[in-house]
Amino acid sequence: MGKHIWSLEDLLKATGGELISGNRQTAEFSGISTDSRKIEKGNVFVALVGERFDGHDFLMEVLEKGAECLIVDKLPDSFDVTELAIRASSMKTFPFIIKVPNTLKALGDIAHYRRSLFTGPVVGVTGSNGKTSTKEMIAIVLDGSFRVLKNPLNWNNNVGVPLSLLSLEDHHTAVVIEMGINHPGEMDELVAIAEPTIGVITNIQKAHLEGLGSEEQICAEKTKLWHALPKGKGCAVVNFDDPWLSKTSKNLEDIAIVSFGFRKDADVTVEGDVNCSRNGTSFIARSGNSRAEVNLSVLGEHFALNALSALAVGIHLGIPLETGAERLSRWKPVAHRMECLILPDGSVIVDDTYNANPGSMIRAIETVSKMAYAENKPFIAIIGDMKELGPSSEELHRLVGRTLAEKKPTGIFTLGDFAKFIAEEGRRAGVPTVIEAVNHADLLESLTEHWIPGAWLLVKGSRSMRMEQIVEGLIADAET
Repeated sequence: MGKHIWSLEDLLKATGGELISGNRQTAEFSGISTDSRKIEKGNVFVALVGERFDGHDFLMEVLEKGAECLIVDKLPDSFDVTELAIRASSMKTFPFIIKVPNTLKALGDIAHYRRSLFTGPVVGVTGSNGKTSTKEMIAIVLDGSFRVLKNPLNWNNNVGVPLSLLSLEDHHTAVVIEMGINHPGEMDELVAIAEPTIGVITNIQKAHLEGLGSEEQICAEKTKLWHALPKGKGCAVVNFDDPWLSKTSKNLEDIAIVSFGFRKDADVTVEGDVNCSRNGTSFIARSGNSRAEVNLSVLGEHFALNALSALAVGIHLGIPLETGAERLSRWKPVAHRMECLILPDGSVIVDDTYNANPGSMIRAIETVSKMAYAENKPFIAIIGDMKELGPSSEELHRLVGRTLAEKKPTGIFTLGDFAKFIAEEGRRAGVPTVIEAVNHADLLESLTEHWIPGAWLLVKGSRSMRMEQIVEGLIADAET
């Protein structure tokens, strides 16, 4: 039980690095960190080079905080070895310094070494939409049968995945790792570090086109998760509703396949309708002869699909459908993901500002417009730019605009250089109120001027658009 203790020999073996300070006496360290602000006594500090900061600039600082081992790819001029030697006389031991060719690769190598000591299931989760929600759902389905480690928040890149694995403690018996990619080759790196035994791909959509080029390329990169699964032991969890994934899964050999989806021939599917309300989403899940009611505290049919994938993972690992369904009732959505906020005048703000791409945008529009019309209330869309769509940006924003206009909203309010194309399509289709705002304050002012009590409002945009500021402003206005 307890935290993993790192020996000097482990670190040298994992990284292939050169010990340039300290002798080869037996030494043990209590944890690995890349954040100079969070160093604890006895830690190993890996000096990463980022866009804004270079960890090598903080070597003396982390030693003063109690770090006992440094992993570096250079020793900067500001690092005074003479001063360090003087300070070392007051320390128990002279600090260890391991030099490697690349500290980011070393971080991955250390995480992979830790992973190699773990014998439980490792679930890798990727896809264009719904990765974080699906990761969280899988973790809660497994919790109770396993002691689960999962990425905190969305630590899903070549820094976050290693750091997540380095949080593995001796009591953990299962790992759920979200893996996000935005350029070719990134999935190769992540699967080499994490060595997943179960691969879940939520869907293939037009996202990160700037780095990945096309849906075909996105599929090729993301399905590397499946191809990395261990032969004879791995399991691919396949979205049967996704044509890219359904087709690609037919070429997988010597690994188990568990399918999920609304298609009735999927291994884990829905019996009857998916019911959405202000209180959440409910449906009957079916697997073989088993049936179980699932209640999710979030609005949106697409969350039912995420839940089916989590139930599929559970079933593969021996967790009955009924048990998985009961555990999902305790799942709470990530902040700013289809959160329903009801104002005093009866208006409903659906806060889906966590992020956006064309697929998630269209699903959100369909969900919220359906709710508005079921209650015979106006539907208003407040949309910010969708980023990282490359040369297809205008075309995809116009597609969203046409889809939105078909839902006959009362108003469209946009913010951003690309969202203006959504506004143009709305205006062309005759939407009564279409406003292109120049900034957040202007957008809030326009919404106030055109406010309709009791309306359903969808607020959505890419993370960098900070559309949550609109939600916060509307709530503040309602309270005054």
